[in-house]
Amino acid sequence: MSKTIAIGDIHGCVNTLIDLIEQKLHLTKSDSLFLLGDYVNKGPDSKGVIDYILAMKKEGYQVTCLRGNHDQLMINAWKNPEAFREFLSRGGDTTLRSFGAKKLQDVPSTYYSFLSSTAFFSELNSYILIHAGFDFQSDNIFPDFDVMLNIREMEVDLLKTNGKRIIHGHVPVPLKELTSKIETPWKEISIDTGCVYVDQPGKGYLTAMILENRELISVKNKDS
Repeated sequence: MSKTIAIGDIHGCVNTLIDLIEQKLHLTKSDSLFLLGDYVNKGPDSKGVIDYILAMKKEGYQVTCLRGNHDQLMINAWKNPEAFREFLSRGGDTTLRSFGAKKLQDVPSTYYSFLSSTAFFSELNSYILIHAGFDFQSDNIFPDFDVMLNIREMEVDLLKTNGKRIIHGHVPVPLKELTSKIETPWKEISIDTGCVYVDQPGKGYLTAMILENRELISVKNKDS
C-alpha cells in the first residue's frame, strides 16, 4: 500500500536522510514523498543532499520539494551579491565547503535550478504542507511567500485553510514534544526535530510523518 510521507528540515545531513529513507521508511516508487525545505546550510553536505534528491527523482520516485528559508537565502545570494554576507552568516559557509567552492558562482547552475524549482506549499486532501506557515491575520493567507518561509508562530484559522491542518518545519522541537503533540487535537504541527542541532536537548533527529496514520519515524543524526 502506498504511503504519503513528509520529512522535516534536512540542513545538509545527507547520511541521516539516506538512513531514514532507505532503512526506516523503505521508500517505494508508489509512495509520495514531500520534503519540507531547508536542504542547505549548517550541516556538512548540502551538495550531497541535493544530489541524493535529484537521483531519487531521476530514478522515478515521487518527490515533491518545498522551499525553506535557507534555500531562499542561497537563491538570493546567487542573484544578489549583497545578500551573500547573510547567506554565509546563516550557515552558508558549510554549504560552500560541500561544493569545494569559495563563491556561489563556482557552484554548478543545476543546483540553482533545483532550488528555484521548489514549491512554497503543497495542498493535499486533509493537510497543507509548508516550510514555516501562514499569516492568519491576513484576509488572504496565500500570496505572502516571505511569511511562508519565515513565520515562527501562528494561530491557525481552519476557515482559511478549508479545514485542512498544517504540517510544517522551520521551528525545531524536541522529539518528545512532537510525539506528545501528535496525540492531541492539533491544527498545526512542526516535524522539524532539529537534525543539525545535536548539542540541544531532545533534538538531533530527522523525522518523517506518514500522513495516512500520522505515524512518526525518526533517526538520530548520522552526520555529526
